[in-house]
Formats: sequence, C-alpha cells, structure tokens
Amino acid sequence: MVKKTYVMSCYLSLKRHPQAGDPQGGIGGLIPHGKRTGHVKANNANYCSPWIQSLSNFDVVPVIFHDNLTESFVNRQLELSNKVKFVKVDIGPYSNNDQRFFYYKEFIEKVGTQNVKNVFTTDLWDVLCKKDPSKLDIEDGKLFFCEDTFLLNEYNFHGVKFDTVHKSENWTNLNTILSKNFKLLNAGVIGGNAHTFYNFLEIFTEIRKKSHHSKLVRSRCKNNINMFLVNYIARNFFTSVESGYPFCSDYKQYQTYRDDVYFCHK
Repeated sequence: MVKKTYVMSCYLSLKRHPQAGDPQGGIGGLIPHGKRTGHVKANNANYCSPWIQSLSNFDVVPVIFHDNLTESFVNRQLELSNKVKFVKVDIGPYSNNDQRFFYYKEFIEKVGTQNVKNVFTTDLWDVLCKKDPSKLDIEDGKLFFCEDTFLLNEYNFHGVKFDTVHKSENWTNLNTILSKNFKLLNAGVIGGNAHTFYNFLEIFTEIRKKSHHSKLVRSRCKNNINMFLVNYIARNFFTSVESGYPFCSDYKQYQTYRDDVYFCHK
C-alpha cells in the first residue's frame, strides 16, 4: 500500500474566531457586524476554494474539517478537486485554533500512521500550496513551520506573553528557551512525517487538556493558546526544527508569485 500525504485545514464558523478584534490577527472572511460579528462566514467559496485549487495538481489528500457547511456548498467545492475530503466535526471546548489539533490527531488515528507518509496542517483562507509536499523526504524527528515576524519573547496575544503562560501552566525550561532568542513559529503552517507529526499532536493535545480549567487561559487568553503551546512543544520536545524558506514563504509578504517554496502564508 502506497503511503499518502495529507494536507489538513479547518473551516469552523459556529464559534467566534478567537483572533477577531486582535489588531495583530489580520483574519479574513469574518462577519463584520450583527449578532455573528467575528464569526467566520459559512459557505464562502473565497475562504476555501483557492486552497483547494492550489492542492489539486499535487499528490496529496486535502482534508477540510468543518462544523457548519451545507451539503450543496461542499458539493460545489468537490467539483474543484476529486481529491479533497470534507469531514464534519462537532464543536469542542477550546478555541477553534486550539481545537483543530484534536481533529487532526483523531483523523490520523483513524487513517493509521502506518498508511501516512507526511502530514501538513495549514490555515485555510490565507495559505496556498506552491510545490508538491509529498515529494519531501522528511527525516524522523524533524518539524517544519512558517516563520513569523516576531521573536518568541516579543509575541503577545491580547497582552499576554509567552513567559506569563509558561509560568502559569507550569511548563518547563523557560529560561533555556528564552535565552536562545528563538524566532516565533507560526501555527498556520506546520509539517512533518507521519510518526513525528503524530507525536507532536499527542504532546499538544495532552498539555492542552491540562490547561482546560486554567483561569489565565480561559479569561485573558480567551481559551486560545495554540501559538504559545506550539512554540513551547517545538522548542522543548524537538531538536530538529526548521522554519521559513524553503518550506514556507516570508510571512505576511503576500508572495503568491513564489514557486520555490512549498507553502505561501499570506
């Protein structure tokens, strides 16, 4: 059996987007006013069609997890590619950004890591695939990320910084991590081989569950700590981490013209 490469994303609209109103967020596809202000607009082709089309000629299985798309909308998207799969999911207890990693883990478990070559997870509305990621031979233990524009110790979410969350949740090796002046890894594009990526998801979901009742996480962080947690896991549990070129374009530079990277993120 030939192992497949999966590229996964989410289209979640039942919960308000956790970055709505965040001046650093730059999130597209949100409803601007009314009772559902800050929610992603459902059944919006502009939100997912470019992503689907960018993957259609590559040897990958695109998967979109959704909570509120109509059957007719899904069928129209399937006309763009006979490879893409839509998976209906229930909403969970965390922000959409955090919950997605639970969907990814459950899906890989159902498929079986023995049947998977590589796994990539991306944002949906602002990511395009530029080169076939199935061609990447990724060594065990290596993770790829989009590289953000901040340093890890500069990043904040609604005024909360990495060291604050780290101390609150009793994570380890704070001084070691901060002393290395790491670039911020962006959770919007991540990749690895099946074994390594599943290991990453196991660690993420286990630690995230422990923070479920954290007062800091639920209030000031708005139940949304995926950026903090992704960076903590990558820098604390993995020794081979690559970010930026040639895996991903320069973040927020809108380099859709580039063909020398696997993914373009804004």
